[in-house]
Amino acid sequence: MRLLLFIVLLAVPGLCYARPNGTWIHSRTIRDAAPFHAVGVFWREPAISSVRVRASTDGRNWTAWAVARGERVDAARTGTGLIYFGEGFRFLAVEGVSDPEVLLIDPGPSPASGGRGKRIESSAAPQVVTRAEWGCTPQTCPVKDAPIYTTVTHLIVHHTDGANAAADWPAVVRSIWVLHVQGNGWNDIGYNYLIDPNGVLYEGRAGGDGVVGAHFSGVNSGTMGVALLGTYVDQTPPERMRATLADMLAWQAEKWSLDPAGESLHASSGLLLNVVSGHRDAGLSPKATSTTECPGNTAYTLLPALRDAVALRMTTCIRVVGERNQCLPFGGDDRLVPVLIRQPGCEAHVSAPDWITAEITGSAMRLRAAPNSGERRSAVVSVNGQNVTIAQASAAEQSLSCIAQRGTVNAADFDQRPVAAGSLLTVFGDNFTPDTTLALNGKPVPAQYAAANQMNLLLPAATAIGTNYFTTTTSGVTGPPTGFWVTEAMPAIFADAQRHAIAINADDSSLNTPSHPARAGSALTVYVTGGGAVDNTALHNARSSWSATVGGNAAGALFLGLAPSIAGVYQANIVVPAGLAAGDYPLLVTVNGVAAREAVISVGP
Repeated sequence: MRLLLFIVLLAVPGLCYARPNGTWIHSRTIRDAAPFHAVGVFWREPAISSVRVRASTDGRNWTAWAVARGERVDAARTGTGLIYFGEGFRFLAVEGVSDPEVLLIDPGPSPASGGRGKRIESSAAPQVVTRAEWGCTPQTCPVKDAPIYTTVTHLIVHHTDGANAAADWPAVVRSIWVLHVQGNGWNDIGYNYLIDPNGVLYEGRAGGDGVVGAHFSGVNSGTMGVALLGTYVDQTPPERMRATLADMLAWQAEKWSLDPAGESLHASSGLLLNVVSGHRDAGLSPKATSTTECPGNTAYTLLPALRDAVALRMTTCIRVVGERNQCLPFGGDDRLVPVLIRQPGCEAHVSAPDWITAEITGSAMRLRAAPNSGERRSAVVSVNGQNVTIAQASAAEQSLSCIAQRGTVNAADFDQRPVAAGSLLTVFGDNFTPDTTLALNGKPVPAQYAAANQMNLLLPAATAIGTNYFTTTTSGVTGPPTGFWVTEAMPAIFADAQRHAIAINADDSSLNTPSHPARAGSALTVYVTGGGAVDNTALHNARSSWSATVGGNAAGALFLGLAPSIAGVYQANIVVPAGLAAGDYPLLVTVNGVAAREAVISVGP
């Protein structure tokens, strides 16, 4: 009877019970293996951070080398993300590690229906391709242990560090399941959701929303993880993928009553994190099992815009606290902190101690702290369910010096996106004095006092990517830590108040201005910061790519590197496109797929 039932199930259109599987081989060169679609590579040498892998169908014609970055899987092993090639490969070569453990993956055939997705919860939920639809039923993808559930406080964005193109994305998802279960030894696929470049959303780990995954470097409690299928180190996620990501994060933020623009404590890591964070943001936690570049330089720089896109899709009341040059800590006198309710007409619910009161006018709110006659004090204020920590100096102290939320920016154009290691920074805040000092993650760093609300510094090139923290100390009093975010490359063009680029015409070494324009077809030196990844060979084991355009036309890219004798400043030597008429043109510099804000240069006859 059981055999008959199995035969009947196989005959039902759209059902697929071929189990995705992997075969272990210990060798750097694999010849005439059983056909495989994808591989995972594991090794035990802790100093090795990446490998190169290529495949062939016949042993003569090979794919290009794929560079796979490693991440600690357990105390003894490092493993790659999925390396996906496609169908019919039988030969494999691995470089960069002496004794690899290679998992050859056959994901099996995709269900005939392909899976178009459905709304799995309510009309507010986006369409999701269920596990059964992408070929992962209880029979084909057995789960050993019952799921564990958590209350989600943070939404974590990943990339899978694999191929950016595939003919069969459900097969890629099944291959990731094999990699995670057989390769990493996990109970199930690590991500709660996955999104392919066409914008299709896939259900990940079994158990529904709130199930704890395996995706945030061992500090998974309190998180929901969504992975972008592909590698987004120097390529921008496609528009349809980004739209689906914003839709599903808005759905999850509504479900868990989260402010996508906010920050809150992530209890498992012990870090104050953005509600919408990247995988790399776990790295600073001593509880994290590994550090990672995930979700890639390009995807990570998109997170600020993503948070805004998510907020615009939501219907619940959310808020943003603070403005540039405004700090959450109060002085000993009464001070005001502005609070913006993004959705006009929303009712504000505030929970605060007696010494803090809320003043609400329409869609605006201000928090007022009473004068302090005692010791330094702090409080947690809840605004529409989101917590804000406020500190107040004692009566004997001067106002606490502090850094504004989102107040650490690049010094070239004050862009709110993450900053690059090795770049020049400006830190905005309150109550800075000439004796104010800065500490980076608890360790002093040299900084230059510029004004009572501004300090400048060179961010050390060795600063870890992901979440970091600055604190200020003035007259022996240390303010609260404030987070900022670091990436590999985030170019910013130095420009004046009118966004005219600081650039030197090669013809006469004059500053480029409307009265001293560059000639079309001639060279121009543009000064930028945030090009740190250009000399970082850890990215693809090669120098990073960069380009420039003038007026939308490709400019000749001659050289991008550190400017002589100016720490943290890069010079981009370009050739102005020939044939341009006289006038002012927008200039764009892109490094590793990340574009700077536009500046302007002048071109003459």
